[in-house]
Amino acid sequence: MILLIFAAIGGGLVTASIMAPLGTLPALIAAPFGGSLCAALTALQIAHQRGAEWQEDVNLDEQTDAMVATLRGVATQAARWPEDSAKRNGCSDEPLDRAGDRAA
Repeated sequence: MILLIFAAIGGGLVTASIMAPLGTLPALIAAPFGGSLCAALTALQIAHQRGAEWQEDVNLDEQTDAMVATLRGVATQAARWPEDSAKRNGCSDEPLDRAGDRAA
């Protein structure tokens, strides 16, 4: 994505410098078109280079399912964390009275 941004900025600057001898207004008008054209050509080049890579990677669903399962496991551990921490620190589930002592 950064590459596309740099291509667009560079293309706009080159277009403006090429059009500058014709005047400031034509250069300012042509710069966005030149930048957009350079960004589109860069995107096509990137897609062409990665074309076979995207087509051969058919197990994306399996990878996604494995990631989701891992995240669910982490979420389950995080939900249990306050209970486990309280048990390790010797805290009990008994409520405290207003003075901060354990209720009898």
